[in-house]
Amino acid sequence: DEPFGVRLRRLMQRWNPSPLLVSDAKAYAALAVIKNPRAATDKQLAAAERIVDACIHPVLHQPIPSMFRWSSFLPVTAVTALGLATTGSPGGAFLLHWFYQSHAAAVRYCNYADTTRPLDRDRMLQAYAASSAAACAIGAGGVLLLRHVPRMRVAGLVLPH
Repeated sequence: DEPFGVRLRRLMQRWNPSPLLVSDAKAYAALAVIKNPRAATDKQLAAAERIVDACIHPVLHQPIPSMFRWSSFLPVTAVTALGLATTGSPGGAFLLHWFYQSHAAAVRYCNYADTTRPLDRDRMLQAYAASSAAACAIGAGGVLLLRHVPRMRVAGLVLPH
């Protein structure tokens, strides 16, 4: 087992939004450095490993579309959370929850790397539909509950929709 600090550092590197700006050409160049490490310095090799880890699919060895890299988690979640905290309409909550669930499903799909079993498209679509329906219903229902039950308005200050 790795120490907590090592796992936390890896998580923070994965959520770092800077790889969103890495082009496919730069990602392929970093992959070339990894494949021929003797031609690079330790610093170049470390930088290439960070780029490859963030931008290249681990099995297919192709660039992951920028918007669906793990590094997109932080900006998308921040914008969605801000929208959910400020929306007062059930439709807005529904739309934001649907957007977030759609983005999360696309990120999981684009980063799928389990080589022991193939990606089951039907199962993934069922999971997406169930999670989206639940999130949208809870979000829109929460807004309606806060609107129609005066005692619940205090909870709206603490809990996002």
